Amino acid sequence: MRLFTSKSRHLIGVDICATSVKLVDIQRQQGMFHLKSYGIERLPEGIVVDKILVDTEAAGNIITVLARRCQVAVAMLRPLFLLCVILIII
Repeated sequence: MRLFTSKSRHLIGVDICATSVKLVDIQRQQGMFHLKSYGIERLPEGIVVDKILVDTEAAGNIITVLARRCQVAVAMLRPLFLLCVILIII
């Protein structure tokens, strides 16, 4: 599976670390990628412990709030939540 295919016009990136969640919204226009919006939100203590996402529901809620603040369609995040679960298992 290629990440940057000719059909990929809108990409959402999320980085979850021990202290924060970062979100970027990237869109392809005329063959070039443009940063539409970005945001960062602090994580309360206890959500990530020893590099393990312990409270997935709280993290999901924070990502949803962050996406709304960045004006990202929350529906676009559904595949992302599945990917997060897969990455946690690995």
